[in-house]
Amino acid sequence: MIPQKPCNQHFQRSLLEEYYLGFLWIRNDRFVQSRSMGTIIMEQFSSDSENPKFMSIPSDRATDLRAAYRVCDLKALEGENLDRYYTQLNEARKTEAMMNISVRLDLQEAGEFSTILFTGHRGCGKSTELRLLERNWRKQYHVVYLETDEQTDINDVEYTDLYLLVVQYLEYELRKLGIQVDQGILADFENWFAEVTEETEESVDKSISLEGEITLGTETLIPIPFLAKLLAKLNSQIKGGSRNKTTIRHTLEKDFSRLKSGINLLLDDGFKKLQQKYPNRKGFLFILDNLDRCPLEVANRLFFNYAAQLQELHCTIVYTIPISTLYSPRGIDTSLGNAYIVPMVNPYHYEADKETLDYAEAGLNALKTLLERRMDTSKIFANETVMFDLIRASGGHVRHLMQMVREACLTAIEIFVYFRQSRSLPFRGCQPIIF
Repeated sequence: MIPQKPCNQHFQRSLLEEYYLGFLWIRNDRFVQSRSMGTIIMEQFSSDSENPKFMSIPSDRATDLRAAYRVCDLKALEGENLDRYYTQLNEARKTEAMMNISVRLDLQEAGEFSTILFTGHRGCGKSTELRLLERNWRKQYHVVYLETDEQTDINDVEYTDLYLLVVQYLEYELRKLGIQVDQGILADFENWFAEVTEETEESVDKSISLEGEITLGTETLIPIPFLAKLLAKLNSQIKGGSRNKTTIRHTLEKDFSRLKSGINLLLDDGFKKLQQKYPNRKGFLFILDNLDRCPLEVANRLFFNYAAQLQELHCTIVYTIPISTLYSPRGIDTSLGNAYIVPMVNPYHYEADKETLDYAEAGLNALKTLLERRMDTSKIFANETVMFDLIRASGGHVRHLMQMVREACLTAIEIFVYFRQSRSLPFRGCQPIIF
């Protein structure tokens, strides 16, 4: 039975005070030894906080605070971590968004393509769901997952930038598979591209050698074509905010029809060759994640002004859109179709005539399960009441819950080290920590 507490502002304030004081049960002190608190925090925690993208998640459930801190990493689950830590939250979220997308992909015949909109509040778990989608459909589609904020300038993204990303990764993925596209189509597209951008192999090679950061996939058996090098250079200039960015975009927009037809010819030929090698593949599925991070004015321009262009490539594309676009008077459904929404986990029973809402056991238990997949909660929290207090304070926001557990772990360790060194409590009103 979940310990019940009223939902009001006083409770929220006291809850956050408890959370920051770190009311966690510390079971061992093996990570303290004789080192100072500053050394511990700097070595074991601060570097991870500054570089969360590169932090490794433990392979086993956490049984101490250091491991609990790490398993509550804020990045999306992927690879083996999906199997270890993924928690099905659809029932608590009261949504069938992922099921509906899967049905849509299943109903598509080979060679058909569609545009899929995916949205939800920041931190609700969209990227993890998309990583699961990527894994579940890789046998029926050749899936390309892209974090667009890493690949282009997310604060000033245009539809032509997305076209360049699609064709760049299409060429790279085919080359990785050992599939060579029709040389006539490739040469024709390369010649047009070189002409409109006024680039040569010499100028491109020089730029790539100077910018060293560009990855072209040199491990592939097929030689790297000029198109791959040119696309790498253009995308690098757009992402880096080069002065040539505006010129590149204007040039491509002037001859958009040629750009679109060239990419679609490559997509069509690539699909034909893909099916010859993998007969069960229905086509290419591009997942463009993190587009919802673009500013509102950029989102309005991209998803409303250029909605038609976003639907004209011969492949299935999942676009993550800002949830604010759903409420635009311009109507996203009239331009791009209905969006699939991943909501927060609902921790309340909504009743319109009640001022104070009761908590919903289904939502709270779902978040409890999420924590239990990552840690042995009996060894981390002082008791179940404390754990549910923290879950309630998160408001059903998965990322906030992870952040709060991490902060509580840090605070508990700081208090623990201080207490060992001084044998006094660091904060007035702080309860003793159980050793």
